[in-house]
Amino acid sequence: MLEWASPLRNCQGNGPAGPVGPRDSGVSERDFETLDKLVADRANGLSGPRLWLRVYLTGLALLALGAIGTLGYVTVKHPPPPGTSLVSHLEFTLALVVQQLGYESRAFEMFKALAEEGRSEAQSFVGYMYDTGSGGVEDPAGAAKWYRMAADQGHPVALNNLAALYLDGRGVGQDTDRAVALYQKAARGGDPVAQTNLGQLYMNGRGVPRIPDKAIAWFRQAALKDHGPAMYFLGLMQLRGWGLPQDREEARIWFTKAAAAGSEAAERALEELE
Repeated sequence: MLEWASPLRNCQGNGPAGPVGPRDSGVSERDFETLDKLVADRANGLSGPRLWLRVYLTGLALLALGAIGTLGYVTVKHPPPPGTSLVSHLEFTLALVVQQLGYESRAFEMFKALAEEGRSEAQSFVGYMYDTGSGGVEDPAGAAKWYRMAADQGHPVALNNLAALYLDGRGVGQDTDRAVALYQKAARGGDPVAQTNLGQLYMNGRGVPRIPDKAIAWFRQAALKDHGPAMYFLGLMQLRGWGLPQDREEARIWFTKAAAAGSEAAERALEELE
């Protein structure tokens, strides 16, 4: 049997280099007084023009603090869903910026305020932060709750991460059939992490028949999105000759692409091929 990797979570918000971190961002505690006021105002139900002004001023403050590159990244990475108000999208973007700067607890409060209003991306973020403990509290059951709320709206990242909880039995009763169904829905929705996880299930026959062709098909779909783990698994299958012709040089090509996309497993595989 080929190697089984733990189900991959989709973290959504982290850029290629991960959060900068409070010590490297140049942002002081005092600089976040405006953000703290924003969070408090949201909790107290502030809305309308006053809220819009608060969001606008906070955005200017973050830009002045050197978050322009981060803001550009998250704006492109997370465009507003159809029907999202400008104020809601600005708030969500600011929460992403705060997370990128490494202020996880503040980001958590901002995401949660939006999640409670029903925004699926924010619900998925709250679930992820409970899942990993990055918001200060690790709570698998809480993660499942928020993932489920976002998954009910068809959010592919939440579907994938909820599937991982069911597969592992964390925060919910273990249910492989439910995990497979969720992975399939997320994969068909285009999430490359779910496509890779589903490929692993077919590669190893876990919860589904062991069908190499289906594993390869899902890995290839994820690889088209430059997903490193998917390209690593294609290289591994090529190296082993499982479902693909055994070809050391083709495997090397896949491992090289995967390593360029950030796969540490692919980097180790390349070292072993030398």
